Amino acid sequence: MNIYILRAALLAFPDVTFFNLYSISECHEVTCADLRECITEGAAAGVAFCPVGFPSAIVDASIRDENGHLVAEGEQGELFIGGELLARGYLKRPALTEERFPTLEDGTRAYRTGDRVRKVNTINFVQRSNKFGVRDCYIL
Repeated sequence: MNIYILRAALLAFPDVTFFNLYSISECHEVTCADLRECITEGAAAGVAFCPVGFPSAIVDASIRDENGHLVAEGEQGELFIGGELLARGYLKRPALTEERFPTLEDGTRAYRTGDRVRKVNTINFVQRSNKFGVRDCYIL
């Protein structure tokens, strides 16, 4: 959601709580944010889109470069997700499982989302890796 549209919605509906939830099939719920709390931080950081918030307590989220190394706060990278809810892989697709679920340097497994993000207090999207379309209407 565009941050300017969110500001207008917050003004129009002051008693409504707006949440932004980022969830993927490979790990279930990843982040959740009360957008009223995040909007000031996002605007201060020059973010054009609403932040997706902080990872839930049982999710390990990291932002890594193309070689799988951690990036510094504020730098862009790919979002990797791990933790208790991480899927084992894709049924009968071992090559894709190996590609998308690497073992990290600390021995844990993660899912490569393909999404480009940066962390400035909270996780902020730069570019989604996929989109789902139905009759020329796309969900990003």
